[in-house]
Amino acid sequence: MPEKVDMFCYQCSQTAFETGCTVKGVCGKEATVARLQDNLLFSMKGISAYLYHARELGYTDPEVDAFIEKGFYSTLTNVNFDAGEFVKLATESGMMNIKAMQLLKKLTSKLTENLHQ
Repeated sequence: MPEKVDMFCYQCSQTAFETGCTVKGVCGKEATVARLQDNLLFSMKGISAYLYHARELGYTDPEVDAFIEKGFYSTLTNVNFDAGEFVKLATESGMMNIKAMQLLKKLTSKLTENLHQ
């Protein structure tokens, strides 16, 4: 039976044995923060997919762009291990995801409308 792993973090160059930290991060990160950072990265991937399509149509949203930058900085620099801060970022991520979806919906509605004219 495989050993239970409380944490698997491979987010930085300090990872144990160059594979990933499984108990506590070499950098000092706790398992909860590693999971919250992973969730934030997954969420930003989804937001980025919507933004990609909006940009293909010539539109951007500066607020969503700024959030993506903040989210990447918060996860990739390994300077913030405050779980509460990552919960706030997760909430903000949800709002930015909705905003990105609404932008794309508005654009596709506009394109559909133009096709019927």
